[in-house]
Amino acid sequence: KLSAIIVDGRQRLVPIVENDAVVGVVTRTDLINLFASEPESLRGSSSGGKTRNLAKLMRDRLPRNVQHLLETAGAIGRELDMRVYVAGGFVRDLLLGKPNNDVDLVAEGRGNDIGSRLAHRLAEVLGGRVREHPKFLTCVVIYEEDGKECRVDVATARLEYYEHPAALPTVEALCAWAADALGRYAQSLFPFAGARHAQVIRQCTAYIHDHYSQKITLEDMARRVYLSPSYLSRIFKRETGVNFNEYLNQVRIKKAQELLRIREIRMTDISLLVGFEDQSYFTRVFRRVTGALPRDYRERVTGRKGRPHKEETT
Repeated sequence: KLSAIIVDGRQRLVPIVENDAVVGVVTRTDLINLFASEPESLRGSSSGGKTRNLAKLMRDRLPRNVQHLLETAGAIGRELDMRVYVAGGFVRDLLLGKPNNDVDLVAEGRGNDIGSRLAHRLAEVLGGRVREHPKFLTCVVIYEEDGKECRVDVATARLEYYEHPAALPTVEALCAWAADALGRYAQSLFPFAGARHAQVIRQCTAYIHDHYSQKITLEDMARRVYLSPSYLSRIFKRETGVNFNEYLNQVRIKKAQELLRIREIRMTDISLLVGFEDQSYFTRVFRRVTGALPRDYRERVTGRKGRPHKEETT
C-alpha cells in the first residue's frame, strides 16, 4: 500500500497516524532502502506467473550478429562472475516480433563498477571504445561492424528515482545501498573499532598509487567503496592523519620528485605525468609539501644548474 501511495501517487512521504495523531512518516528514501535490503519485495509474488524459454525465439528472429553480441556478453559475464541481462525496448520488440537491434545490457553482481567492467571487456573483444557516465552507472560501447558504427548501452543494476518531473534520475547501485546499510549497522555495534575501515582505506590508497596521474576526486572514490563522500572523508583522515586531497597530493609530489631526477623530462611534462593539469598549482603544492621549488629541488638532487624554462620560474 505504501509503495502504491508513494510511487504511483508521486508522494515524497506518507504520514503514519495512530489515534488521530501523527506518530511518524515513511519517506521515499525509506521505501528505496527497503527495496535494497529486501530485493524480493521488488519482484512481487511468483504465484500464477509464467516462464518462457526465449532461446528459439531469439535464434529465429534476431540477426546473427546480434545473437553473437549477446552470446559474447553472456560469456564475458561468466568470465567476470556477474549476471548479464538484455533489457528495455529490445526485449519488448522481440516478444512482439518487431525488428529492434538497439541492445541494452544490464550487469548484476558485486560492486557498483560491474557495468563498467563488462563494458570495457566487451569493447576489448569487439575492438571498440567505451564512453562512461559514472554518475548514472552507465556506459556506451562504441565499435565498428561492416563499416558502420554500432553502439551498445551497458548499465549496472541499480535503483533510480526522480525528484520531480523532467528531472535527471537519482541513481543508487543496489550493492552500494546494501554496503551502506551494513556499514551503519557495524558502526552502531562497534563505534570505536577503527580497524573495521582498514580494508576501505587500503583500497583507496592502492587506487591512488595506481592512478595518481589521472583525475581522482573524493566523490569518485566514495562511489568505488560504497560510502558517502562526507563519511569517507572523515574515516580517511582519522585512519591516515591527513585528508583525502592532501594524501593524493603527497603521492603525486613523491612521484614528481622521482621524475625530477631525470633532467631530460621537462617540468611541464612532469606536472602532467603526476596528475596536475595546472603548472602553477603544481609548483605551489610542491613547495608546500617539500619546502622547495621544483627547479631548486632538481638542481639540488642532480647537482647541476640549468637555464629554467619560463614556466619553471613560477
